[in-house]
Amino acid sequence: MTGVLPAPLFLQGPRLVEARPPSIARVAGITAGLTTLEGYERRHGKALRMMGGHSGGAGEWYDVRHGVLIHADGFNVAKGGEILDNISVEWTSSGTIAKSVPRIRLRNSDLGLLSRLRRGMSRRQTEVALGRRLSHNEVRDSGLVHYSPKPVNKADDRYTVWTLSLEFGGKGLSAFVVGCD
Repeated sequence: MTGVLPAPLFLQGPRLVEARPPSIARVAGITAGLTTLEGYERRHGKALRMMGGHSGGAGEWYDVRHGVLIHADGFNVAKGGEILDNISVEWTSSGTIAKSVPRIRLRNSDLGLLSRLRRGMSRRQTEVALGRRLSHNEVRDSGLVHYSPKPVNKADDRYTVWTLSLEFGGKGLSAFVVGCD
């Protein structure tokens, strides 16, 4: 026995996918490279749709419990819908959010990175929360999401690299983006 466990399989739409995304892939109820826009809408309600990787391919929601604007975008389309591969989270007050952006309430089990990151954290506090040193305000992790069969519009059938990009302003951490390739 080699000690290597087989990758878990997840149902994505009507088919199974092999998935070992890193911990940074999960935020606000979305796992970058695994969750579809349509699946997220079924769980949290329709998004304000806008231009993304495809026309109408990006969506926004505002989580009133945590004061964050969530912008999710994808490009690859599988039978289960558009696969979200870029998630942006920005702390902002509800008064600055357009009324057309749907309001949601994330459960604690949905938080992912939001359970560790807080608005206004210093770079050092963020490093402690993530358990690693930052390189140019970025963290990169490897993992695997392997589709079978291939998504409709991607020559390769897997995501293997996830990047967490953090934005710091004069008052500390203000936003972050999780993406995968």
